[in-house]
Amino acid sequence: MTATPKDANPANTSCHVQLLGVGSDTTCTAASALLFFDRARYLFNVGEGFQRFCVQHRVKMSKISGVLLTRLGPEAAGGLPGMLLTLADGAGGAASGGGLLAGVEGVGLDLYGPPGLRNLVGAFKTFVNVGELGLQVHETRDEESGGLEGGAEAGEGGSKARSGGSMTGDSHPFTAPLVVDTPLVAIHALTLHPSGSGAEPEAAAEGGSRKRGRLTEGEPVASRASPALASAYLCRLADVPGRFLPQKAASLGVPRGKAYGQLVRGESVTAANGQTVTPAEVCEPSTPGPVVLVMDCPSMAYFQSLRAQPDLERCLGDPAWAARLACVVHLAPKEVVEDERYASWASGF
Repeated sequence: MTATPKDANPANTSCHVQLLGVGSDTTCTAASALLFFDRARYLFNVGEGFQRFCVQHRVKMSKISGVLLTRLGPEAAGGLPGMLLTLADGAGGAASGGGLLAGVEGVGLDLYGPPGLRNLVGAFKTFVNVGELGLQVHETRDEESGGLEGGAEAGEGGSKARSGGSMTGDSHPFTAPLVVDTPLVAIHALTLHPSGSGAEPEAAAEGGSRKRGRLTEGEPVASRASPALASAYLCRLADVPGRFLPQKAASLGVPRGKAYGQLVRGESVTAANGQTVTPAEVCEPSTPGPVVLVMDCPSMAYFQSLRAQPDLERCLGDPAWAARLACVVHLAPKEVVEDERYASWASGF
């Protein structure tokens, strides 16, 4: 029997962003952000101690559809092995009944992050049974480097293939690669490059595949390594449906009951007189969906790249899209947030 994707049903009645202060007691762990829907969750960053935090605060992991990392260091990804171990135990039947793992069915988990993510997962998959989860790993890349590089630890394919729908018909001005596309949300990945590294996007995309010469005497090995990239995410939520007008539906001959529910879900129905009634005829206009930004600037070396992101400029420069900006989550470390340059720029949102 084929499992139903967690976000296949487009009906949604609530959405909010929740900050999980995993790093509240330490300076080496970043907080996590949870984009919450009725039937799906999208988690940004899994710092060290995330699993313990979920147990202590009864945060359920059962409906997490995707994990999106802004960077690959332990402060943002250190809790990933523990989280996957917990989910794998639940998917394999080690945990049953209610509680933290209620509802885990091994439907599939998508993991997104900057280049190098697949190597990170490969380092611990020997002791994490990712096959139980149907884990699929996707490295986010900038537009010039080909966008999203899809891959899988258990089977090929990506979240779009099992999402049960998409928002791709929604008109938007953004050019960053679309990494998540479901009826609930469309998420673009913005790739950040550190300044002063001498690395261009094209070179970084090659992942160090070019043949290198020998190290000169006294040259540190680190100086020849590809610079670490980071990611920020722009989330476009689905439009909010307009209020259903039962009096209007009744005047058009639509019978009460099941037909009303179909109209609310966006489906056309046949009235008693044989005419087709569309949702637009009996509902108020939809409200454009809000936009949520999840931004991380690991150090001020990434600030110039973040500030120069074309999609952020488009979001702020277009009054229509600026009005839709509902929430900006800053996951940058304390020294970055307190920097006058970053604070001045962030105040513009």
